[in-house]
Amino acid sequence: TVVITAVGWFLWMYALDNLSAGTAGLATLGAPPIAMLASYLQLGERPEALEALGMALIVAALVLLGTVTGGKERGVGNARADE
Repeated sequence: TVVITAVGWFLWMYALDNLSAGTAGLATLGAPPIAMLASYLQLGERPEALEALGMALIVAALVLLGTVTGGKERGVGNARADE
């Protein structure tokens, strides 16, 4: 389990190094719906209605955030030099 945790942290640091923090953060919010889908496909576990609704809301929020920002990050690193 220590090796698995180390691999997870290595991948997270790699993602932060190659993506903006906002993009990487949004990607982590997708983990619960992906885990629920994987458990359904691999183990046949069916989510209860309230769980499925919660996951649908998370996915909808991620889509909304992705479209509202247009894929552009807002923050300190994007300040223009002439401002």
